[in-house]
Amino acid sequence: MPRAKHLPNRIALGSLLIAFCAATAAGQAPRVKKTVPANGAVDVDPDLREIVVEFDRDMVRNSHSWVGGGPMFPELRGEPIWRSARVAVLRVKLEPDRKYVIRINSSTFRNFKGRGGESARPYMLRFRTAGGGAETLVSVEDNRNAIEDLREAINQRYSYRDLHKIDWDAVIDEYQSVLENAETTHAFAREAGKMLARNKDRHVFLKVGDVSYASHTRRLRPNCNIAVVRKLVPHYKMQNDVVATGRFDDNIGYINIRALPGNQASAFAAALDALDEFADTKGLIVDLRLNSGGSETLAQQFAGCFVEKTTPYARHVSRDVDSPGGFTKPITRAFVPAEGRKRYRGPVAVLTGRAVMSSAEAFLLMMKQVPRCKLFGETSYGSSGNPKPTQLSNGVTVFLPSWKAMTLGGEFYEGKGIAADVTVKISASEYVRSDPVLEAALKYLRE
Repeated sequence: MPRAKHLPNRIALGSLLIAFCAATAAGQAPRVKKTVPANGAVDVDPDLREIVVEFDRDMVRNSHSWVGGGPMFPELRGEPIWRSARVAVLRVKLEPDRKYVIRINSSTFRNFKGRGGESARPYMLRFRTAGGGAETLVSVEDNRNAIEDLREAINQRYSYRDLHKIDWDAVIDEYQSVLENAETTHAFAREAGKMLARNKDRHVFLKVGDVSYASHTRRLRPNCNIAVVRKLVPHYKMQNDVVATGRFDDNIGYINIRALPGNQASAFAAALDALDEFADTKGLIVDLRLNSGGSETLAQQFAGCFVEKTTPYARHVSRDVDSPGGFTKPITRAFVPAEGRKRYRGPVAVLTGRAVMSSAEAFLLMMKQVPRCKLFGETSYGSSGNPKPTQLSNGVTVFLPSWKAMTLGGEFYEGKGIAADVTVKISASEYVRSDPVLEAALKYLRE
């Protein structure tokens, strides 16, 4: 990857960063208000020529930080422009069926600035383009059969079918005509995603080949400003895209785990290595506030470094229409001591919040079983489904949750979340320069 360059008054096409210099001054941080395409969009037209970012206030118009690199950063068609005092435009050439990631400011490059000189809060824009000419034409008959396949899958295999008391047969009938007349598999998946969004379930999605179509996109503000964390944690270092570490001067370790990527186990190993390094610390902070899940197996490996024996942490029931009540008997999940790793025996503070979901919530439940460990922050998102695929007759695949997740005590937490042991609320103004969640954890460990 090419090294980022800071170039006033001109732009280096294809470089990691597009940056224009401006003075820094104190003030409230501007925010990204809206983007085109929308953040998280999965069917963006590959012919789109402009990425548009609208801020919530007037900005310095000679200052940019469009940050990214590699295959997920789009090819550029010229210099970025300002359409107005609040609207910045990046002119791009997109490819079909491609995932893109563009950072508007970052913890290092912060040249999108408000009129008062305050850098805008870093924002990550992610989207995926549609499949372009690779779309497969489908017949009305194939779509009708696929609709019935989908109806059966929802009624027979979807564990959270009744969560919001939705009459799914009526909803499917409402969408019958639109789905029947979808001309391609991608069009069918897009419309089916809109229909399935009624249940607001992040674990429901559809796929056509390698292209995924989410049914529900959550919009929330994490209780964490990573730019502030970098300043507050001494010796903060990004080990890779997944793990960051630091150590406070009074010998308290810090590990930030942003994801549990099953396809990047080697990257996650940095968190395990950090545990070995911090074995002598008097306390440890594990920051999960930006973690939305991934591989529960990786979480088990990490949690296994804190226990001496097999430790139960969660339960679930799986969908089974042939069982009484439509579900299996509760199944208990447990993690085991990690082999070849040091045991951490000091007090532990885990930072959590609304952005935490899925396998990251299972991670919370594991750490709740660790002696001398407390959770700090806000209640997690509340979403865990173990989605399983069902192939529809027209070539589209739908993924539906197959279980209902429970705490070890048997409480369902879908839509409710896992509560912190110590609740710490953060106001919008506190995000700019402080981190009360981190401060509460440090107080606990120091006492």
